[in-house]
Amino acid sequence: CHFMVFQPQYVILFHYLRLFLERAFARGIDVAPLKGAYLLSELYDDGGNRGVLGDFDVLVRPRELDAACEVMEGLGFVRQPANMSSRFEIAFHRDVGGQRHVMFELHTALFDPYRFALDHERLWRRSRPGAVEGAPCRHLCDEDHFCHIAFHSLIHRLEKLDRDAFDLKLLATRGRVDPTRLVKIAREWGTTRMVWFYLKGAGLARDARFAPCAASLKPPRPFAKPLLALGHPKFRAGLRKRNYRVQALALWPWLFDSPALFARFALHHPSVERLFGQGHL
Repeated sequence: CHFMVFQPQYVILFHYLRLFLERAFARGIDVAPLKGAYLLSELYDDGGNRGVLGDFDVLVRPRELDAACEVMEGLGFVRQPANMSSRFEIAFHRDVGGQRHVMFELHTALFDPYRFALDHERLWRRSRPGAVEGAPCRHLCDEDHFCHIAFHSLIHRLEKLDRDAFDLKLLATRGRVDPTRLVKIAREWGTTRMVWFYLKGAGLARDARFAPCAASLKPPRPFAKPLLALGHPKFRAGLRKRNYRVQALALWPWLFDSPALFARFALHHPSVERLFGQGHL
């Protein structure tokens, strides 16, 4: 990845990602790079800059998590203290000198399974062999990457909407996204509104290949216009002045595919579980 010479943090992160993937492969551990790790290695041009990159996320199988943690610790990374997210991810930190540090997150699930259920074995079955910097790994199919980035954007209240729209347009135009398959997988995930939102927002709904996909995923009439309004710069600017709970309440009821999905996700928010106790929900 020649672009990394312009981004010292990228160089450091990819150096350790390559070492991790090589050692994981040697131990028979399946690893799938996610989000920035995948996009930068597969789709961004030389000289591409995705902005500040603080960590890398990778997906591993639950049964291989302990072995993957041993690989991280063998590279000098320190496991971070457990928190509510530790039921599906483990964070590792390493100082690299010069007031620099790198972070990796090992996920056994893309999202908290208490809040959003996915059949991860199905995701692994759809994955394909790949490589990053010459180190072998697995790549999730691009339709799963599309749904993942779109739903991740929803969870984080559209904080990086412009970058996410750019990433998804890049994924659709330079990647291997099949529009018909995207419709099927978005419905399987339960993220049809978010996928449609980004097909519109990234201008892909006007693309001849993706127009039928957008038409198939278009939400009911009462939701379509309000959904698009959520991405308007004035609305987003006003929303940023509110605390994160107000932001979530303004966005999530519209962007989740159903009230049931929204309720499950909200009720199992860490702050709610701390208040009432996980066993009472």
